[in-house]
Amino acid sequence: NLGTDAHVFCLTATAEDIYDRVAADGIDERPLLAGPDPRSTISELLIERADGYGAFIQIPTGGRSPEEIVETIAALIEGDPAE
Repeated sequence: NLGTDAHVFCLTATAEDIYDRVAADGIDERPLLAGPDPRSTISELLIERADGYGAFIQIPTGGRSPEEIVETIAALIEGDPAE
């Protein structure tokens, strides 16, 4: 059962940030975004998946370095009384 026996975190980003990241990697590599309006598709997917993503601790990634995100996650884990 996901999240029961381990820490699970959901890294979050705005639809625009996700679009920018995916576009930098090449939208052609993402079949779900192959339609005429990938930005709208990303927004729709975020809405559709909100309940699933919301089941876990949310870690915003916008404007943050990977190191800052890791520090946030480490602090959350270290502060866990079950550890």
